[in-house]
Order: sequence, then structure tokens, then C-alpha cells
Amino acid sequence: MEKRIYINTIANLCGVFWQGAIILLMAPFYLKLLGKEQWGMVAACLSLQGILLLLDAGMSQVMPR
Repeated sequence: MEKRIYINTIANLCGVFWQGAIILLMAPFYLKLLGKEQWGMVAACLSLQGILLLLDAGMSQVMPR
């Protein structure tokens, strides 16, 4: 049971890291494609998403149980 919890925790952390890495890698492409003003709106939305992700803190996985 403990090994399963450890593996699931690592998998969740890898998923969060992967999502952040993709956002950082795609930022230059978005900036070039959208321009500064529109990229500002995208960046604001991504910041809000990050804050909400921190507030979630795993509750989406606990609540259905």
C-alpha cells in the first residue's frame, strides 16, 4: 500500500512538472504568434490557472472518494 501511494505521488508531481515545462517551452512561440498585447492576456490566464492549481491541492482527487 505504501509503495502504491509513493508511486502515485511521484506520478502526480511529474504531471504537474510536465505541464509547467510545456508552458515554459511554448511561451516564445505564443509571443511570436500573438504579439505582446495578446500574449499579456494569455499570460494572465496562465497565472490564474497556476494560482487555482495551488488552491486545488489535490482536492479534486479526494472529493469523489
